[in-house]
Parts: sequence; structure tokens; C-alpha cells
Amino acid sequence: MTDSLETIAKRLQSSKFTGHSYMPIYDDLFSHLRNEPIQILELGVGDGNSMHLWLQGFANAIIHGIDASKFETFTHPRMLTYACDVSTPRLGLMFPKNQFDIIFDDASHKTTDQRVAWMSLWPTLKPGGYYCIEDIYMTPENGGVDEAVRWWIDKPGFRVFANFKTGFGDFRNDDVLIILRKP
Repeated sequence: MTDSLETIAKRLQSSKFTGHSYMPIYDDLFSHLRNEPIQILELGVGDGNSMHLWLQGFANAIIHGIDASKFETFTHPRMLTYACDVSTPRLGLMFPKNQFDIIFDDASHKTTDQRVAWMSLWPTLKPGGYYCIEDIYMTPENGGVDEAVRWWIDKPGFRVFANFKTGFGDFRNDDVLIILRKP
């Protein structure tokens, strides 16, 4: 891998680069995994842009994607997609324990859904694996900054990253990333 994840995201015009500031963090955290035969799960496939990002950024990874509707935009031999509601507590039963090295939650962005998904999928994360919750909304409806982040503070390997201004100078109340690392 020669291009950084940030460079790939920029080339793809991924919202993880254009609307958020996650890529430098991901470059730092995941550089040692980029050529490894790992398994990644992305919640919230959308148009597939992130799937392209992970396929290009992790040369030997199997990429799993879950979205509320069936994903048929493209296929790839290292990609598996599933249609499922991420707010179901049974979500984690779809996968064996200790399967994933990295899980990205970029699905509904609803606080309750993020918590349900984490509780359901945490057993599927390998020891030492990373669980990344993107787009933590810091709005009054979600309890503001205190409530949006406080629930996660005592979880294993808690780290929070926030950048309320995009690279374009716009205010973003959702540019908050929480990363948990499984012991």
C-alpha cells in the first residue's frame, strides 16, 4: 500500500474526508493492518463509497457491509453485503465471535442505534480490535456533548476525537468519532 487512507478517501471524494476529519486518525491507527488478511465490518454502506475506500486501503481484507436496504451497486470478490436493520439487538448473531478486526458504525447516526449495534456486535470483534463509531451527533435532541459522549467513557479502550470545523471551514456538530479497543 503506497497511498494513505486519506489520499484514497480524497480521490474517492469520501465523506470520511470531504465532510469529516477521520482519515488522519485512521491512517495512524490502522497503518499496521493495511496489508494484513483482516476482516472489516462497515455499518451503513449507502452508495458504496466507503466499501471502495476499504477495498483499496486494505489490500488483503475481507470487507463486510450492512445496510438497511440491499446493496447492488457493485460486487467484489473480497466484499460481502447484507441487508439488515442495525437497530436490532440480534445483529451480532449474524457473525461468529471474534471475527472482525475493525468495525465502523456509519449507519443511522442515531444514538440509540449506535448503542444497540455496539452491544450486539462487540462480541464479534477480535481481542485488540477497533470499534469506530462515526458521526456522534452533539445536538440537544441527543443530550448535547455530555450525553452523546458520556455513555461511552467507561467502555474498553475509549478514545474520542472531535473536530467541529471541516477542512472547508464549515461547522459540523457531528464530526465526532469514538473509538473503542477491545482488550
